Amino acid sequence: MIYFGFFAAVLFTHIPTSRLYEQAYAVSSILATSGGDAITPNSPIKFFNIGQLSDVFDWLNTAFVPAVFVTQDQNGNDLASQDYALLGGKSKALGGVLIEVYSLTPVDCGADGSLFQVYPVCHVSEGLPNEYGSYMLILSLNATEALQGLAEWKAQNWIDNTTDKVVISVLTYNGELEGYVVTELTLKFHQGGYITPTASTRPTISIPYGRENSYASDVLWRRKEKRPSRRQMAARLFDLYVVEAAMGVFYIIWAIIVSLLEDYDFQESLWKLADPFAIETEGTEDDIISLNYVIDNLKAIAHYTAALRVVGAIVIALLGLQILNRFRFHPQLNILTRTVANALKQFGAFFVVFIVIFTTFTIIGSMIFGDRAKEFSRLDNSMASCINMLFGEFDFESIKDLQFSVAFYWIYMIVVSIVLMNMMLAIVLDAYEQVSSESYKKSANLTLANRVISICWDVVCEHIEEGMVIVNALKSGEPTCKEE
Repeated sequence: MIYFGFFAAVLFTHIPTSRLYEQAYAVSSILATSGGDAITPNSPIKFFNIGQLSDVFDWLNTAFVPAVFVTQDQNGNDLASQDYALLGGKSKALGGVLIEVYSLTPVDCGADGSLFQVYPVCHVSEGLPNEYGSYMLILSLNATEALQGLAEWKAQNWIDNTTDKVVISVLTYNGELEGYVVTELTLKFHQGGYITPTASTRPTISIPYGRENSYASDVLWRRKEKRPSRRQMAARLFDLYVVEAAMGVFYIIWAIIVSLLEDYDFQESLWKLADPFAIETEGTEDDIISLNYVIDNLKAIAHYTAALRVVGAIVIALLGLQILNRFRFHPQLNILTRTVANALKQFGAFFVVFIVIFTTFTIIGSMIFGDRAKEFSRLDNSMASCINMLFGEFDFESIKDLQFSVAFYWIYMIVVSIVLMNMMLAIVLDAYEQVSSESYKKSANLTLANRVISICWDVVCEHIEEGMVIVNALKSGEPTCKEE
């Protein structure tokens, strides 16, 4: 238990989840907005409401630029240069806004006859250098100047019908929370003519050991550990070496994160981006490379942090299993682990049947509703919808008006949700009843054994007392009962 507690402290020292969430949510709530699709002067288009090409320019002009290029306070007073581009008053944008545009190359569609005349040009990706373009809006600009730059790029057709994807990257730093956030706003242009907006925020710490965390948990963790003796080594082989191997991987990943954060080139690029006035207004190729380097480095740190979370979760799971394993001496505390172990023996055949039936319904749903309902438009969407049905989270209104929807829904709910899930519950209850019965028998046997030992001990004590009486009588010269 102490081992478990110490490692939990290590985890939250190296992965401060509450801080990471706070800084990521603060930025995403400003940039990746969502809500109703009503557009008014006081309510511009939201990022997640972008659906066509014209929406992209409306969102950039009315929502994105005013949110990022902040040069005045709430009273209309000019801010000091160091307070420019302060999102939400706390998150400082660094360097500039990087906009990457991926385009497709026009080719002949290859259709015959009249169809070729109707639709002669198609677009494909051929990996050519001109299919990629990068643009940078320096954060020393005010909103009016930034809008001017966007208007010039629009006149050059930087985003048009040949565009495949647009990725807008914003790098921010929060000194209060000691962390960076790389926000990527992606607009995917589909061949059907619509646009899918997606957003990702990658929060990372800026200082490995700062105000909010220290070396203490690492030191206590290593001080706590005790090596087993040679005699105990074989018995504790799994307990020690599996956890220690996972811990070794954990600290290797942590060392990589620390080295990336303290990399000289990374720090130099950060210093350059910290002062937007040191960057040319147009954003030279070197400036774009510098910003790209920092963003890529922080993305790598975010990926390693995700790996750190996974390894940490594995270690916690192993320690939790070891704690449960320590309960095997007790007939009551051991019920859970023994129930799960017994149930898993019977689950093999059940899971085969369950997967076959579930996959069948997934494919049927995609075939019947896939062309009209987003929830079943792809196989993975269909699988997610069937899982949501299973747990009562599916919105039936989305397919209610489609043909065969009622039959599909109720057949699935009866077969999978009612029959199969209750069979699974029956297997677990049967295993629990069996384990409980065995535990009761062991408890009864243990009670009986204790009672027998107590009776035997009472008999032994009685004979010892009688013997002591006889010995004392002989020593005093008094006649015993037998001599009389």
